[in-house]
Amino acid sequence: MKIGIQREESIFLAKDVSSGRGVFSKINIKSGSVIEVSLAVPIRPEEEGYIDKTIIWDYYFWTKSHLPNEVSNAHVLLGFASFCNHSISPNATIIWKKDGLGIWGILKAISDIYINEEITIHYANIDDYVMRGLISHKQAYGY
Repeated sequence: MKIGIQREESIFLAKDVSSGRGVFSKINIKSGSVIEVSLAVPIRPEEEGYIDKTIIWDYYFWTKSHLPNEVSNAHVLLGFASFCNHSISPNATIIWKKDGLGIWGILKAISDIYINEEITIHYANIDDYVMRGLISHKQAYGY
C-alpha cells in the first residue's frame, strides 16, 4: 500500500497564547477525516539518549508501542503534526503506518474540529513534559 504525503490545505501554524504555537483549522473538519499524512524520519536507537538534549525533544514521537517491530523507537514527522499541542481531551490522533517508502504518521480527526480551533493530540510522554516544567500537572492530566 502506497500512502504518499498529503496535507489538508485547511490547516495552518499560528502562535498560541499558552503553548507558543500550534496547528489550527481554517475550515470545519469532520470526525474521522484525515488531516495530514507525513513521512516519519526514524531516530536511531544509539541517538535516542541524545534527544532530550536537543530541540528535537520538543517535536519527536515515541512510537515503540505503535510500531513494535521497528528498530527505531522514536520518529520525527515532517509535517504540521509535529507542532500539535497536547490535550487531555484531544480532537485528533496520529495513526502510524508503514509501506515500501517508510513510516508514515497520519493525523486524523477523532472529533469534529471547527474553524480556528486548535488541533490537539495526546502526548504519550506527557510525564516528561511535567517533570521539565513545560506544562503544569493540571494541563497534562486535567487535575
